[in-house]
Amino acid sequence: MEPVQRVDCELTVVGMGIAGLAAALFAANRNIDTVLVGSTGEILFASGLLDLLGVHPLETATVWENPWDGLDELVRDMPQHPYARVSKARIQRAFEEFIEFLCQSQLPYRIHPQGRNTSIPTSVGTLKTTYAVPLTMWHGAAAWRAKDPCLFVDVHGLKNFSARQIVETFTPTWPHLRAVKITFPGTESRQELYPERMARSLELQSTREALAKVLQPHLPGISAIGMPGILGITQSGTVLKEMETLLGVSLFEIPSMPPTIPGLRLKETFDNQLPARGVKVFSENRVLHASLSPNKIFTLQVGRLQP
Repeated sequence: MEPVQRVDCELTVVGMGIAGLAAALFAANRNIDTVLVGSTGEILFASGLLDLLGVHPLETATVWENPWDGLDELVRDMPQHPYARVSKARIQRAFEEFIEFLCQSQLPYRIHPQGRNTSIPTSVGTLKTTYAVPLTMWHGAAAWRAKDPCLFVDVHGLKNFSARQIVETFTPTWPHLRAVKITFPGTESRQELYPERMARSLELQSTREALAKVLQPHLPGISAIGMPGILGITQSGTVLKEMETLLGVSLFEIPSMPPTIPGLRLKETFDNQLPARGVKVFSENRVLHASLSPNKIFTLQVGRLQP
């Protein structure tokens, strides 16, 4: 039986998805004594892209280049939607605060300079409309807009990713694409590869140099390379910059099926940074019981369910 621990706080945030992590961050930034409860594994299913409003209404699949105009339409159609309860100015400030935190934590993100949505190529050969984009994916949007000649890279032993499928699906609207399947450095004898191991390996200079040598014969006529999300975890910005220097072309990651490395980057960033900002984190826990006293004080019993 686990020992009982009493923790007093001003705010308890329940849930450790993007919304819960953001709430805990905003509270900590305002010196609110905060406890965060939930399962950290949920965020591994995040693509890494941060949406504002890309499509509305869903029935007509209307894509909004300007998400702020889309918000106005959404609020008119759904006056009880949560977006109707917060001003656009506050939403914008919240995004700016969230992105600033990520950039300060060595996880750089980008937003269109005019505050518009961005279209990002995905691993199934479609475009994802989103608002805030990891730096590691940012050049994919530029390559798509310019219809740059690109090389899409697949890796022997990596499941759920097909460069050939991406190229075949995009080619009617994005010509001059090529696909190649390579052997990732140091994995010649392995039949199945895991993105996390490759991402951590690319944080080593020797692995980056070896991967660049593998890719260089395929570069003639290419101005950008799209590849799986494996460009490091805690040093993704550095890995991206150094790989681009070694290759001499733009590089971008492609959002893939979960669980994802961009999701893991977010998880590790918050796992490290929230406790440093004073948030008490009870991961892999849930609220088992809640009560409200006559003097309006909540008491929450938090723990793990017994098997």
